[in-house]
Amino acid sequence: MRKIILFFVFLIVTVSVFAATPAWVVNPYAGYDSAKLICATGYGKTIQDADLDAKAGIAGFFGTSIVAATSTSTMDAGNGNNYDVFTSSAASAINVEDIVGIDIDVRYEMSNGSYVSHAILKKASSMLYYGSQANLYKTRVENLQEMIIESIGTFSCMGLVDEIEQDYSKYLKCVLLYNALSLTPLEFDLEVDTTMLRALANSGLAVVVEVKGDVSGRFETAIKKVLTDCGYEVSRKNGRNTILAEVSFENAEVKGSPYKFVYYTINISVSDDVTDKELLEFSKTGREAHTSYTSAKTRAVSAVEKLIQNNFSKDFKSKFKGE
Repeated sequence: MRKIILFFVFLIVTVSVFAATPAWVVNPYAGYDSAKLICATGYGKTIQDADLDAKAGIAGFFGTSIVAATSTSTMDAGNGNNYDVFTSSAASAINVEDIVGIDIDVRYEMSNGSYVSHAILKKASSMLYYGSQANLYKTRVENLQEMIIESIGTFSCMGLVDEIEQDYSKYLKCVLLYNALSLTPLEFDLEVDTTMLRALANSGLAVVVEVKGDVSGRFETAIKKVLTDCGYEVSRKNGRNTILAEVSFENAEVKGSPYKFVYYTINISVSDDVTDKELLEFSKTGREAHTSYTSAKTRAVSAVEKLIQNNFSKDFKSKFKGE
């Protein structure tokens, strides 16, 4: 009886060690309906690495990219068809983060301790999702373009162009993803010329500048130069955009130090009357030292002026000029 039990145990161990590798490890579609699913296998030393590799395999199915151009972009829909559409958006490509609905349905540990993951994507539900998202982003872009007409000459108008670029890029990706899954592709029937929109947004833009604590007027001059360098008009009354700035200085001594210190603070707020919201906030603090408060104050004033000319200018151009 004992021999029979030992033989049975040996048989179980032998079957476990020499069990056949699942068919899907070699062929991701083994046992799966390729008409309904997209499948991929991924490999890695850890489960996380294998999962990520499998998801990347699903994204690789689409093989979709948008090639940037100033006039016409060629779009590969991933199913053998190419489409041309007018666009000035930046180059982008489909990646794992763009794919919604990927599931890891099974994993397998190899004899060497590495892992294999199997990822699936349901074609029908994904196609419906990307179709609805494409319509959503198309509607949003169309609405934003209408809003621009009401906001011409304001900083918020530039923000609308930024939103249009982002939503238009998402629209393009959704159409591409839908077309890779569908036998009846959607047409790229939404055209956006962001270069023209930015020029329109900039037209007639005038800014009112007010600076508190600016005895010499140096800070107001520095802010106005940032605006004129960007091609904006500075107006005392008629601007639909406002830059409010406040500068303050405070004398202080540091125990044991022979120097006199002047601490400075500068706050700059950029807003417009369309949204009545603060669109950009710039705030810096620091200190300067010298043997006298007068000299320390002179250094502090120069430091604030440089902050406006360099740091604020960079933030402002990045926000409103797309630089």
